[in-house]
Amino acid sequence: MKMYLFIALILMTMSAKIQGQAKMKIENYSLGEKEVVIFPFGMDQKITVGKIDDAGNLTMDWSKFDISAVKNTDMHLGDYSAAFDYYCDENVIEKGIEGGAKTVKSGYIYLWNETRWVGILIPASSVEVKDRILDEGGKHAVVGSYLNWIYASEETQYYATCKEKKFFYGGTQVETAKIFKLDLKKGWNTILFQIDKVVSVKDAADTPVITQISTIESYPDDIIWFLKKL
Repeated sequence: MKMYLFIALILMTMSAKIQGQAKMKIENYSLGEKEVVIFPFGMDQKITVGKIDDAGNLTMDWSKFDISAVKNTDMHLGDYSAAFDYYCDENVIEKGIEGGAKTVKSGYIYLWNETRWVGILIPASSVEVKDRILDEGGKHAVVGSYLNWIYASEETQYYATCKEKKFFYGGTQVETAKIFKLDLKKGWNTILFQIDKVVSVKDAADTPVITQISTIESYPDDIIWFLKKL
């Protein structure tokens, strides 16, 4: 009996997790039914990854992507530094790599209106995080998280601590750290960027100094889907 209750509890927990993951919605949505698309391989190659209905309910499926249908992939697939926007000297990076995936990031996620995009979707934990994504140089960074998607050409594990010195106007110098814990599968991977620490910089926007970057299997509960209309 106890074993039955235990198994039932596990199944209920899994079901709740899956249902929670499926509840992606844009509040106060008014643009109608649209495709959800990305352009990681150039603006002439539209890739559909989901759809949104009249009520703002968002459905995404990255598993249907077929890279063999994409042209000139070699121009866009590259190493980790380009996909994750990080640059650091070899003498200040601790890393462990198993596999040799080429990667590309999804870039912005757009709502598509048959011939053009009409909005950008931003999955973030707060308005402040969303604003920083849209205007990195002008908006203050805050503690929080956001999602992005990375395509990998093969399975690869990547663990690294990358430190980089950033210089600001007036001579201010800040050391930042990005901590990678990636278990990349072939295809699209959901990536969580967790900003753990932010510092104030004189005459500049507050900047993140510790960011953890990891692969995840389901969307975190605190992620909100924001829409920026174009």
